[in-house]
Amino acid sequence: MASAQKLLVVAIDFGTTYSGYAFSFYHEYKSNKKKVRTYLWPTGIGLEQSTKAPTSILFDSRQKFHSFGYQAEDTYTRLPDDHQKQWYYFKRFKMTLFKNENLNEMTRIKDVTGREMRAMDVFSAGINYLRDHFHEMLQERSIVEEEDIQWVLTVPAIWNDAAKQFMRKAAVKAGINGDRLKLALEPEAAALYCKSNVRQEMFPIGHTFMIVDSGGGTVDVTAHKVRLSGKLQEVLPPSGGPWGGTKVDDAFQTFLVKVFGLAAIRKMSKAENLQIEREFEIVKRSFNPVATMSAANIWIPYCLRESLGRTTGIQHSIKIRGDKMSIPHLTVASFFDVPVQKIVNHVRELMAKPEMASTNNIYLVGGLSDSKLLQAAMKKAFPHIQVHISVEASSAVLKGAVIFGHDSDIIGWRIAPLTYGVSTYGSFDHNRHPRHKLTLIEGKEYCSGIFAKIITNGTSMRNGQATPYRQFSPIYQNQTSVSIEVTASPSASPSYATDPGCRVLGTILVRMPDLTRGTNRKVKVRMIMGGTELKVEAVDGNTGSNKKKVRTYLWPTGIGLEQSTKAPTSILFDSRQKFHSFGYQAEDTYTRLPDDHQKQWYYFKRFKMTLFKNENLNEMTRIKDVTGREMRAMNVFSAGIKYLRDHFHEMLQERSIFEEEDIQWVLTVPAIWNDAAKQFMRKAAVKAGINGDRLTLALEPEAAALYCKSNIRQGMFPIGHTFMIVDSGGGTVDVTAHKVHLSDKLQEVLPPSGGPWGGTKVDDAFQTFLVKVFGLAAIRKMSKAENLQIEREFEIVKRSFNPEAAMGMSPVNIWIPYCLRESLGRTAGIQQPIKIRGDKMSIPHQTFASFFDVPVQKIVNHVRELIAKPEVASADAIYLVGGLSDSKLLQAAMIEAFPHIQVHIPVEATSAVLKGAVIFGHDSDIIGWRMATSTYGTKGVVEFDHGRHPINQLTLIEGIEYCSDVFSKFITVGTTMRNGQATPYKSFSPVCKNQAIMPIRVIASPSENLTYTTDPGCRALGTISVRMPDLTGGTNRAVKVRMILGGTELKVEAVDENTGLTYAASFDCF
Repeated sequence: MASAQKLLVVAIDFGTTYSGYAFSFYHEYKSNKKKVRTYLWPTGIGLEQSTKAPTSILFDSRQKFHSFGYQAEDTYTRLPDDHQKQWYYFKRFKMTLFKNENLNEMTRIKDVTGREMRAMDVFSAGINYLRDHFHEMLQERSIVEEEDIQWVLTVPAIWNDAAKQFMRKAAVKAGINGDRLKLALEPEAAALYCKSNVRQEMFPIGHTFMIVDSGGGTVDVTAHKVRLSGKLQEVLPPSGGPWGGTKVDDAFQTFLVKVFGLAAIRKMSKAENLQIEREFEIVKRSFNPVATMSAANIWIPYCLRESLGRTTGIQHSIKIRGDKMSIPHLTVASFFDVPVQKIVNHVRELMAKPEMASTNNIYLVGGLSDSKLLQAAMKKAFPHIQVHISVEASSAVLKGAVIFGHDSDIIGWRIAPLTYGVSTYGSFDHNRHPRHKLTLIEGKEYCSGIFAKIITNGTSMRNGQATPYRQFSPIYQNQTSVSIEVTASPSASPSYATDPGCRVLGTILVRMPDLTRGTNRKVKVRMIMGGTELKVEAVDGNTGSNKKKVRTYLWPTGIGLEQSTKAPTSILFDSRQKFHSFGYQAEDTYTRLPDDHQKQWYYFKRFKMTLFKNENLNEMTRIKDVTGREMRAMNVFSAGIKYLRDHFHEMLQERSIFEEEDIQWVLTVPAIWNDAAKQFMRKAAVKAGINGDRLTLALEPEAAALYCKSNIRQGMFPIGHTFMIVDSGGGTVDVTAHKVHLSDKLQEVLPPSGGPWGGTKVDDAFQTFLVKVFGLAAIRKMSKAENLQIEREFEIVKRSFNPEAAMGMSPVNIWIPYCLRESLGRTAGIQQPIKIRGDKMSIPHQTFASFFDVPVQKIVNHVRELIAKPEVASADAIYLVGGLSDSKLLQAAMIEAFPHIQVHIPVEATSAVLKGAVIFGHDSDIIGWRMATSTYGTKGVVEFDHGRHPINQLTLIEGIEYCSDVFSKFITVGTTMRNGQATPYKSFSPVCKNQAIMPIRVIASPSENLTYTTDPGCRALGTISVRMPDLTGGTNRAVKVRMILGGTELKVEAVDENTGLTYAASFDCF
């Protein structure tokens, strides 16, 4: 199940001094954006609570996480001195990332005693604590799966890219899935909070406003304009500096040292130090310069009171009253001077810019914004501008980040804070380039480290906007990969990636395994503004330029030097059911096993047809090997797929290097298989190690159609052209008909059809012939090796047999073992007119041709039935593909049966499905329309009607009579549906008032009109569980359901009408 919109958004504000989290459910956000919840942390000071806890972390002597926040502070102060020296205590450490040019995952930071740990371990431990604390808190209220959560992590806007990426990595290390994590710039989050919590008439279209986010460590300033769409456009890039609340704390600490002396300060215990810090934090937040000039009273320990000399006290105008130190009003105010003046001066500089000419509102947010001193200074400095202090200003970033998590597109435009480009090589110009940049590569002079600019700092870019592509080439002829080194610079026009201020953001490795064109190959690079992050795309300009260029592996057949594009689907397991070998190796190994081993081992061949029309197929289904011994079908199929997957990787590593995530896998399945069999194959592939998100199922005749369309002259596939594919494989024959649409995509005009008439039917006829000639007893005398050799001999003859050769009179010669030659009686030989010549059996031409009679006639008759349908009346071409299509007998029969239709046998017809599947993997949208192979709907209940419903369907729920197992139809079998087409929504309601989960059971049936899901032929495809935690409406709540055709899959979407959350699942159906 996947959810398009997350059920819950959780934001973490990991601050310099304080941290916390906030959250809201999607249905709450839709009804009231202001409804954002925070956790209230007990501060340890009386009954006082706070929305944030101190960003303090304690690790034990082994660097194992111990505690966070108030608990970490209190625990550390109570530790014995020897433990304090061994343990690691970090506080207010976030600023170590600010302007750290050498920041990486190995960077180390110091704790309060100077002992070091890896910064990544410290930050991730803090984030992990907040994440786990949220989960524990939530479990007491409701149950939400991790996959239903969208996480948001706040970061200062003025931080560099390396610091932001560091925080992302720390969050991922803390257990947050990177795909469900967004970074929110702190002042942007505050802007969203203000816009959502202030009267909307204060944010008219065209309105420009400024956010001053004064936190604990940094001050971030941004300015936004309200666009016509209601979205916000950044009009100034983020700016600011390290002027947060900790500057006030630093001034207070400096004051203490001046008053009491460093020696006295060092005498304080950790507990006493902590108490003074907490006392000052309260005073700092409540200090009001407008109030009376009364002094501020702060507790101090005995060691400081004892050390205070009369002269020092008079000098600093402080008094000791009991255990309190009384500090004059003006002295406390002076602690704020530096940060307040820095903030005012910076805002004044920004206000002088032309972009801010129309600004008439400033919003103060962040912890320091509670300061009356800062508020007063801002109002005095900007008398003609409205200065607002938001309600809960200290939580504005945290709560705004939740809003950002629900809808990150609200910030519609951002200004590039830096110039972005890539570091590259160019031809060396002796008149322009510095000598030290000269490098010689394969006899050519290059200038290294040229900055190729893609985005200039100060450029305003729309969310999702992409730059034009820039092209780059490898500098070595045999270069199999190109490194795209993404570089940033504060300068508008840097010349070299080594210029002052330039830094590398990261590297993208583009693999270019095709060396054909040497240095004339191209890599296209572009940058895309996406949310708070810059996305860089690098495309190999040569990949996919030739649809016909599909490579296959050539398997050694073991028959001389002959090779084949396919290996036998034979799998050998040992006596413990452990995979041993596949293909020719499995065949040869099994035949060489001693008899006692053959009876204990498991040997499967030609077992794929066990899935055909198996109505009870599931993951526990068992299949028999050649001796009748059973294994789970899932283990057999997945072992075969895994072998092919691993073999591909081994083969590829000899030529080039690819990551698994770079690969799109395609698995072919017969089109006439039922949904259960297709789903079974998907599960087997996933069990084999293929990521389901990178796996597509391709219907075999559709893949063949794409191969034919790509490998035959395009003039043969004009718009409106209708053609038929007859895919005659080993087990099944699949027949489809397609029409070339105006868009050049293919439209299915007949649903797939066919039957089990593949090449194995010819093999069966030959085996029956052998039994008739030699008798079953003689056949059973053959060794496994002799049996295998006969099979391989027959396969070669079967493919090359030509009914027109030598006027049809040449016999066919096949090797047979001595045991068969010895058993052949004269009567049997005359009865079946064969002859023995040495070790060969000579079979008359007509007898051999008769082996093809049943499958050929079945195929011809089926195609004749289809051609008579009006949908294919204009079809003028039939393409024969698959292994049996090589048969001259089948080709001749088809040409004779349909003289007015062109019968084509493409080059490499046996590989048409395989190679066409590769084309399908590159562009599955080429098949634009398909026909529903079943009727699809859902299982539900309706109120019972005694005059219409059978009594056995009656069920009583909460006192109401319902008819159970009612089929609600969405798609009728035979309906043509466009790729991506959706059915209208249907609404369903829960039947129980306290029903928190509503299962949507998806059903398929071969019947066009059915009433109940228990009708013959009905089968369940799967279930979508829709969570409906809001029970307010009882049974009046509703879930909307629709079905969408996508590729070879049927997608079912269920939407909770109360929350707007969408749940979806896909089923391999078409």
